[in-house]
Amino acid sequence: MKAIYVTRYGDPEVLEVVDVPEPVLGKRQIKINMKVTGYNFHDAATHG
Repeated sequence: MKAIYVTRYGDPEVLEVVDVPEPVLGKRQIKINMKVTGYNFHDAATHG
């Protein structure tokens, strides 16, 4: 499974696409397959 890691503040070049293991779901959990997502400046500025 692919994931985008953001480990530092910066331009789009800091986004890293990495392979991660498939999550193990518990009871009453679901996995949603996303085709398109968004990442806003606010997300990077407040969580970086």
